[in-house]
Amino acid sequence: MPIHERSFQAMNTTFSLRIDLSNSTLCFHQSEHPEAFLKKLEREITHTEATLSRFRADSELTLLNQTIGSPRHISPLMRDVLTQSIIAHKRSGGTFDPRILSSLHRTGYPGSPLPAHVLHTLIDKTQPLVTWLAVDEIILHAPIDLGGIAKGFTADRMLSRVMDTYRESLQGAIINAGGDIATVGTQATGEPYQLGVQHPLRPNELAAAVQMPETPCGLCTSATWKRQFTQDGRTMHHLIDPGTGDSIDTDILAVTVLGESAVSAEIDTKRIFLDDTTLDRKRAASLIFRAPPGKDGIYATRSAPIKKHLTWYAPDVTWIDDSAE
Repeated sequence: MPIHERSFQAMNTTFSLRIDLSNSTLCFHQSEHPEAFLKKLEREITHTEATLSRFRADSELTLLNQTIGSPRHISPLMRDVLTQSIIAHKRSGGTFDPRILSSLHRTGYPGSPLPAHVLHTLIDKTQPLVTWLAVDEIILHAPIDLGGIAKGFTADRMLSRVMDTYRESLQGAIINAGGDIATVGTQATGEPYQLGVQHPLRPNELAAAVQMPETPCGLCTSATWKRQFTQDGRTMHHLIDPGTGDSIDTDILAVTVLGESAVSAEIDTKRIFLDDTTLDRKRAASLIFRAPPGKDGIYATRSAPIKKHLTWYAPDVTWIDDSAE
């Protein structure tokens, strides 16, 4: 029962890929041998980074942001990510909004340099994110950052590749895009996958473990401590409130969501940080770590849907069941 794994750097994080196969005697066609296949996935992820990164001057996203207000042809990959972003924007009532690139530059977390007129573009929230002229041609109305969706999107996409390639022999798989994780099935031994949740104050330790369902699903953690920087003497982080244009002002340290896909889990973590009232708290499988003002210690609110998947808890965290249940 072979296990095949590969790790590499991409999209400003570490990707870890794992495939568990149920039959070690299978003879693979060369293009489908697990080791060669994982290398192929790495190349595809590298291409995805080259398309969606705001840190690369030659990426499709950077070039798209430079042509605000003008028609531009886009690749199928960009079309798919933009479509997912539009769905998430509508589903969240506008809480999830990729039009935060100017805010990221202003708060001290810039990407590739952009012309001043692009960064100073006024955002009209009554306008759609994009205007579609054709299936592969759009007009972008404001500069966007796809960092809030790209890793989850990529994890889901790679998991689909694995499932399509190893239909008969696949026992399980994990695609970990630096904390945005897509899984299916079980370990080769038949044991469920157990994924750790980082302690919000001690990143080298775990606060909990989540037992993953066998059906395709996603697990995502967003945290204010992961990317912090100083701007004008203030400690800022990369999670931006689209309403204010500043780092989200919150006592939440980290949010973990178990969802039907990595991209849906990734989006829902942002919606929880932004206190999105349209999110159904009774259905969201969430784990929220807080450091409330005036209180000592860390408090973790666990919803009923995720509680049944948690296998253990850190003793120094005060665990609370969500009152929304």
